[in-house]
Amino acid sequence: MEVKSGAGGLPDSLTRSMSALANTPGGGIVILGLDEATDFMPVALPDPQALKQALANRARSFTPPVGMEIHDAEVAGQPVIVAEIAECPPAMKPCLTPQGKAFVRSYDGDFELSELERTGFRVNRTHPAFDRQAVPGTTMAELDDELVADFLQTVRERDPRGLGRYASDNELLRRAGVIGPADGKPDELTLAGLLALGEYPQQHFPRWAISAASMPNPVGAAVRAVA
Repeated sequence: MEVKSGAGGLPDSLTRSMSALANTPGGGIVILGLDEATDFMPVALPDPQALKQALANRARSFTPPVGMEIHDAEVAGQPVIVAEIAECPPAMKPCLTPQGKAFVRSYDGDFELSELERTGFRVNRTHPAFDRQAVPGTTMAELDDELVADFLQTVRERDPRGLGRYASDNELLRRAGVIGPADGKPDELTLAGLLALGEYPQQHFPRWAISAASMPNPVGAAVRAVA
């Protein structure tokens, strides 16, 4: 939530806050008409209608435009303006100001995104597919037989008309994305398959401290990993 006085018009600092709230999961709220310096007591807004129009115009100046709903309210008999800022769609983040900058909310402040953070937003615009890439040199012999058996049983019990309809274990594993990626050899494991169902993934990734045995629910993790 961001609270501004608004007595002297729409403050320039609100631009940073609108970008930050739009980049925040769930969005946020802007309130105009309360003064933080006086313990959030209401202030007189000379022209609430003009302030609401300026707020709407400001929202349209972002890339993408900030989604917003504006409501009238009262505090101690004085009018205040409440603007609900919608979260920017993940496929379009980060939300940029007219100056091409992007901000994020942290505690009670707005901070400009670093280039690395902006790259992270752009990467998340599409569903990541790196876990479906082949791990060179792997074979089905590196799968944990017990984990694979539990995975196959779970899929066939929970999804008998979908993925579980394949009678061949190899075909089911291939369709699930455990083996046989398009960019690798037919029996090579995917990264997801190796990490979720592999007997000892660290053989290929010695710096990683991940193992199916350390997961609280290996079968559930495997289902999520290859979904």
